[in-house]
Amino acid sequence: MKKLKITFHQKSFYASLLEKEAPNTIAAIEAICPFKSRVSYAKLADREFFFQTPAFYDLVENPTYSQAGDVAFYGSRQCICIFYDNLTPLGFVNQFASIEPADLGRLRTEADTIWEKQGDIIQIEVIDQ
Repeated sequence: MKKLKITFHQKSFYASLLEKEAPNTIAAIEAICPFKSRVSYAKLADREFFFQTPAFYDLVENPTYSQAGDVAFYGSRQCICIFYDNLTPLGFVNQFASIEPADLGRLRTEADTIWEKQGDIIQIEVIDQ
């Protein structure tokens, strides 16, 4: 089973890929992995952060309202957004992965520090696990 490995602030978090729901989105992400970007706190739907990607895929395969733990790809903006706590969805997102439940608490703690550490490096990989 393939997973998304997300590393920032010297800590790694894992997300299950939604291979049945978003196979083409995952293929677009996997094609550019591994890659590094700069992480920013989004402040749109509240508890979310995002980063730019070199991937382009503009179809929405898995439209969902975002919830804590969702990992979504915004093709036209070429960015990945990770929703990590309670939030107010602003509309549908193209969800392609879900943060592992065992990592969500740690991710919440670390993601809250992004506001003070804008622009730190984040690394994204697709791994077999």
